[in-house]
Amino acid sequence: MTMMNKKLYIILIIFLLPVVISVFGHDYTALRNLVFANDGGALAFIAGPADFKITHDLGVTIDYISTNLDMSSGITFSPDGTAVAGLADGKVAFISKTGSVLKTVRDTADTEKSVIKRIMFSSDGSIYAMVSHKALCLMDKKDKLIYRFFNPAIQIIDGAVSPDGNFVVIGYESGDLGIFNASGEMIGTVNDRCMPLFEVCFSHNSRTIIVASGDGKINFYNTSGNFIRVIHSDPAEIGDIAISRDDRLIAATSNGKITIFGFDGKLVKQLNVKDKYDSVTSVEFSPDGKYIAAGTYSGVLYIWDMEGKLTRNVNIYTQSGF
Repeated sequence: MTMMNKKLYIILIIFLLPVVISVFGHDYTALRNLVFANDGGALAFIAGPADFKITHDLGVTIDYISTNLDMSSGITFSPDGTAVAGLADGKVAFISKTGSVLKTVRDTADTEKSVIKRIMFSSDGSIYAMVSHKALCLMDKKDKLIYRFFNPAIQIIDGAVSPDGNFVVIGYESGDLGIFNASGEMIGTVNDRCMPLFEVCFSHNSRTIIVASGDGKINFYNTSGNFIRVIHSDPAEIGDIAISRDDRLIAATSNGKITIFGFDGKLVKQLNVKDKYDSVTSVEFSPDGKYIAAGTYSGVLYIWDMEGKLTRNVNIYTQSGF
């Protein structure tokens, strides 16, 4: 491709991108589920409906990992750095650095092959959980089922395993939480506080359960289900939350901004994307605590340092920005 043709190609993409978004919706351009590898050496995300992309230099160069898989929104890294993706056919795929599939694992009890929307590992990699709207399956490192958390009467919105591997929390469609040990025994519940529930996770020290709800609230509970505090982020719906590795900060996305709070609930700072009509879809802290990464509906990857200085702003489709 000549330089002139390349320029025309880029101009054509820039011109057609708003048309694609308006006709087909933001799912064709959105960056979702940003996640850093534990050593901070890679940042992965899903672009558009199901493209798995990864950068090893905070967005300077972005590689497409071609796996020919129908990915859902759930991607992560195992503690050893292996990329792991949830699939629309009910499987979890372990993916090599070259994009080949090393193995797949599925919930054999789910005959409907429900979409895997989230995967997470304990810190030592000894167990991992895969979550669909049907069940949370807790697996050991040899991919053997430890326990299947399943309630036929109600759908699962989200679930998580604690970093120490001792606890599981499940958020249900009703807005209630179920808290369990790794053997499946219920040790606590939270009723009617989190409606409408959106996301649940643990602090990195495994002591706190954090719940984001659609009314702009972030609720904190201990592992027995006792209420600790609430942070009022925004009246608008929260799109994503992220916890810093030292459990000092929590970031919440809402429309075109990211609001960062201390764990004590005090406002630390607010970050805004450049396009006031764009919305933030995902946010993540780097493991070393130096950066905040975010993706938007229009396909822009943002990187800020912890002082709030924007260090990267690039549209992954047009390569415009810096």
